[in-house]
Amino acid sequence: MDIRKTAREAASERDQLVAISDLINAFPKADGRLTYGSGDGSKAVALMERIEQGLVPRVANAMMRIEAEVQEVTRRYQSVQSMLEDLNSRQSAVAEQRQVELMDQIRRQVREAADIQLGGMLREFGERLDAKLAELTPPKPVEVEPEREPYVPPVPAPKQRSGYWSWLVL
Repeated sequence: MDIRKTAREAASERDQLVAISDLINAFPKADGRLTYGSGDGSKAVALMERIEQGLVPRVANAMMRIEAEVQEVTRRYQSVQSMLEDLNSRQSAVAEQRQVELMDQIRRQVREAADIQLGGMLREFGERLDAKLAELTPPKPVEVEPEREPYVPPVPAPKQRSGYWSWLVL
C-alpha cells in the first residue's frame, strides 16, 4: 500500500497515470539497492519475485509490441514519403513544362509585337527620310528628248558593169 500510494503521488505531480518508473522509485533504497519492509527479507523477496514474474514480462511484451508498431509506422511513413516525392516530382515536371510553354508563348508574342512596332517605325523613318531628301534636292527639270528620225539605210548606188563576161577573165 505504501508503494502504491507513493507511486500515485509521483504520477499526480506530472498529471499522468502511474508508470513503472513510479513503482520502482517508490521502493525504499539503502546503499543504492532497493529494500522493503523492516528487515523482513522474505516479504521483500516475495514482492520482488512477484514484480519480476508478473510485471516485467508484461512490460517486455508491451515494449516489443510498441517497437513493432513504431517500425510499421516508420515503414508506412517511408512508403507515403516516397509516394509524395514521386507525386511531387511529377507535378514539378508538369509545372516546369507549363512554365517553358508559357515562356515560349510570351517570347513569340513579344517578337510579334516588336516586329510590328519596328516595321511601323522603319516605315515612318523611311517616309521622313524621303521627305527630307525631297526638301534638300531641287527638282530637276525634265528634258524632253527630241524625237529621232527613224533610221533609213542608204540605197545602194547601181554599179556600172564593165562587162558581163569580164569576171571570167580573172
